[in-house]
Amino acid sequence: MFAKNLKELRLAYGLSQKELAEELGTSQPSYVKWENGKTSPTLKTIEKIANVFDVPISQLVNDNVLELNQIFRVDYFEYNGFPLSNVETEDFLNYFQQFCETSLKHYDHNKQTKMIKLKNGKWITYNPPKSI
Repeated sequence: MFAKNLKELRLAYGLSQKELAEELGTSQPSYVKWENGKTSPTLKTIEKIANVFDVPISQLVNDNVLELNQIFRVDYFEYNGFPLSNVETEDFLNYFQQFCETSLKHYDHNKQTKMIKLKNGKWITYNPPKSI
């Protein structure tokens, strides 16, 4: 799982294996072994990787991906212990969809400007992966 998450983050930030290896202070061959799952970095290096991508360590080592159908596969929604009506549930789902669409618009803007604002407030430049 770590190897897959590492590669996905690297590609999402448009970094080459060599660039990320240099950022982490390691050789490219060592990095390639991590990404291929042949070896694992030390905990200290995993912390460095998490800092570079501004993600929690758990995102690197766990499979945290949830599909929307897993999130919303419930018989009913409730708020403060009271079930929501069908209208309220529909309103919530519409709000959530709008939130996702807004987030995607920001993603498109970030993709165009090649800038991302990290959780810590810093802005970084990145090169998005090229479409095939």
